[in-house]
Amino acid sequence: MNTDDETRLRDELELKHVFLRFVHVVAPGALHDNSFGKMLEATSDFIYQATSEDFLARAASISATLDDWVTRGVKFLPTKVSIEKIAKEFAKLLNKQGDTLYSNGVTFGWLSCLIDCTALGLRADLPYHAKIGLGAHAGQASVEEAFLLHDAFFLLEIAKVCHDKMVLAASRFSTIKSTDRTYRVVSTANQNVGSAARLSVFSFYAFVEAFVNSVGNDFAARSASNLTAAELEILHGKKKGRYLSLEQRIECFQKIIRQDKRSPIVLTDTKQRKEPFVTFFSNIKEVRDASAHFGAGKASIWRSPQEWLNFADSTSRVALAAASEFWEACYPRGRKPDYLLGLDYQALQNFSIGRLETTKQVLTAGNAE
Repeated sequence: MNTDDETRLRDELELKHVFLRFVHVVAPGALHDNSFGKMLEATSDFIYQATSEDFLARAASISATLDDWVTRGVKFLPTKVSIEKIAKEFAKLLNKQGDTLYSNGVTFGWLSCLIDCTALGLRADLPYHAKIGLGAHAGQASVEEAFLLHDAFFLLEIAKVCHDKMVLAASRFSTIKSTDRTYRVVSTANQNVGSAARLSVFSFYAFVEAFVNSVGNDFAARSASNLTAAELEILHGKKKGRYLSLEQRIECFQKIIRQDKRSPIVLTDTKQRKEPFVTFFSNIKEVRDASAHFGAGKASIWRSPQEWLNFADSTSRVALAAASEFWEACYPRGRKPDYLLGLDYQALQNFSIGRLETTKQVLTAGNAE
């Protein structure tokens, strides 16, 4: 056997080995076996360090072992392309990012083009730019609008709890003087309600904008070959090099995504605006802007705890309604995104309540010892 044949055999083994490394980090439990990790390490040493004589003597046996593992891997993770293609794509990422790849994860679009992601329990409607965890984070998905939405509901729940605690504390005293310690306690509780509610409003606004951007980016990634350069630029938030306002993006994205190229939601002409967008782009946006960069003449952010709580609660409903109507305008026959719990208010609220309970357990964990 000549040198070219040996190189070809090493390349073939390397592709199988890289594919198995891919399976190992994407779905660590897929090939759960005490010997698997050691086998990968030993195979790597063999491919890159074995002498020609040793390599040629053992290559067939090693190849058969790898083939068995590959068969098991493909059974757990159905592939959409050849294992050679997957190995080459994964090798490119490894060469480019090194070990940071395991911290950064991979995009859902990249992964879903290679394998059937349902085997990982991932939501099928995840945006292409969603990040999918590897190794210790395998099976986890992260996308900006999702954690902004969950943060917003979480902060709203904190504001409600802080408000209840504040009312309870105040009710215990018939009089409260500014020189009393009680005053400082109730005043701090007062401030906590405002802080959590204000940040909740900020996060709900941020969620809507991130969601709109996400819908545009995702459609651009999935349909790039069918879109013009101008359409792609708009879906990425610009037109002729200039940034589009959120109102413009909402209008333009619908026209590009919908089959009939209509824009049911009209915002740039303020006379044609309808709820929930009237409230979203007036009251909520004004408070959000004032919270971000307050100045004379802007919306007041000096409000009572009850006013802040009421405003945050109403914002949660308006923001969710705006996101839902935008989604339905873009995809009139599609179901609401599962990765956002269907934009269902009760489901999102319950999720935040569960998160708050877990947070309490984490904060009090050391007290039991």
